[in-house]
Amino acid sequence: MRYSSLGSEVFFTEFGADWTSYRSARNRRRVDFSGPQWSLETLEGEPENGLMHKQFIREHIEVLNLAKNKLTDIECLNAMKDTRTFEFRRLQILNASRNMLTFVKLVNHSLTEINLSHNELIKLPDFSALTQLSKLLVSHNDIDDMLDQFGQLQKLRVLDLSSNRFSWRPTLFKKQLSHLERIHLEELRFWPNPFAEGFKEYQFITATTLTSLTSLDGFQIDSDLRFQLRVQADQLHLNIADFSIFDVRVEERRKRNAPAEALPGREQEVIGVVPLLTELIEAMRKALDQPNDLLKHVYDLEQKVSCLWNAHFWDRRRLMLAEDGDGKQGGYMKPAEADRAAAEFTDKMQQVLGRFESVQDVLVMCLVRMLGCGNRQLSERCGTLLADWVDANAEELHDRMDSMSEALFRDLRHALVLGIKSINEKPMACYEASHGARESLN
Repeated sequence: MRYSSLGSEVFFTEFGADWTSYRSARNRRRVDFSGPQWSLETLEGEPENGLMHKQFIREHIEVLNLAKNKLTDIECLNAMKDTRTFEFRRLQILNASRNMLTFVKLVNHSLTEINLSHNELIKLPDFSALTQLSKLLVSHNDIDDMLDQFGQLQKLRVLDLSSNRFSWRPTLFKKQLSHLERIHLEELRFWPNPFAEGFKEYQFITATTLTSLTSLDGFQIDSDLRFQLRVQADQLHLNIADFSIFDVRVEERRKRNAPAEALPGREQEVIGVVPLLTELIEAMRKALDQPNDLLKHVYDLEQKVSCLWNAHFWDRRRLMLAEDGDGKQGGYMKPAEADRAAAEFTDKMQQVLGRFESVQDVLVMCLVRMLGCGNRQLSERCGTLLADWVDANAEELHDRMDSMSEALFRDLRHALVLGIKSINEKPMACYEASHGARESLN
């Protein structure tokens, strides 16, 4: 049975026959309405007013999990018992992720952690009254807004704004950082968001501006890295830099990277040199052998995979089967060699994934993109590794992977179609490319 609303029968089933007693209420500090039996459409509602049922004691609840329901309103969590006391006066942790919320207002100042990810918000809720708030997750919404209110939240330490629609120009992005600079954030996630497309400097600028950060977009920032970044920022005089220059550069990059319609005889522009498979393997080998330079080598891998991703499918397939050395001029690996190279790639990727948690998000994005590399054996191995890694991790990582994969697979389909169109004058070649055939190309 699935419950769409709350009432006496539900409370009796969940909390026992004495659900109305103070003894039961004192032990009911964690309330969980998420799971397969829940499909709540409202927290109130007739005839018994749901969570606000007159016999349901709410004042001892500290953790409330409402995730994975169909809620459009959680306003009742602001209810007052009298002029000075909230009904949920001890509520500290609220998880209302994966609902259908388009507007949220929370004023209960006892809240310290809030998860509103995977909803339908288009603006940031007003959190200014939540002076104890230390963790806020609002990823995977449709938010495009300013961050000025966060300058007042002095206890905020973890903020996830990823997978929204923030579209600031670099000059406006710098202003948003000035609001965050007033507090002492430790973990911050921006990627992915539209403003970051073409604005590859944003991570460097963020890490050097917000000196309290220990993690940015899943990358760990230790004292050594912070010192190195600070030196570079001083050399570049970043604190007095004219960010209007970045506005121009980002606009130019976006125009260059905009996918053009693939026409016969017209090559798609690729920013950077499309790598060989051996170069990708070498980047991961360096990451394993030189962990002190992990970020540098993972960034190198990400850039190489991005260049591969932006290339025509035909070029991807050709270079993923090319031999080292002068393979780019036409030499190709034999089937056994190609299979060994694919196995080595996924083996190295598995080692890096398991060893360095801080860069897992970046590596998973690379894995998803490699599904469209044009080398069938390599794509299948990457798919298997990706599935095994997701299955081996906790549920919260499953949620993160679902959202990440959805966007990447959408781009993947576009990239595959675009690449196949580029060789549409050669039907047999198109067929072979789409099936990752490995015989020599002439």
